[in-house]
Amino acid sequence: MGKDSESPEAMMRKLKKVIAPSEIEMFEKRLAIMILLKEGFSYRAIGRAIDVSPSTISFIKHNFTRKPATRSRYAPSSKKKYPKFHHSSKGVGTLLWK
Repeated sequence: MGKDSESPEAMMRKLKKVIAPSEIEMFEKRLAIMILLKEGFSYRAIGRAIDVSPSTISFIKHNFTRKPATRSRYAPSSKKKYPKFHHSSKGVGTLLWK
């Protein structure tokens, strides 16, 4: 077989040469978390099923399942001037322009 059509078993043997068993286990858990979140399971149910903490589940949810960030067309340009909030003796919250 060519390199593009290796069996999953062959790929696993190669991975085991460079990745520790604990790393493989954590990777499997992270994949399971993403699948279970997509299926609608609660943090508690996921944590009990695969023995992970709610903070791990939250990390996976917020860092691997969100859409990529895109710049808003309404984001401020660096060339525009915006008001700076300034406290003065004339009253709290006088607006001054840069």
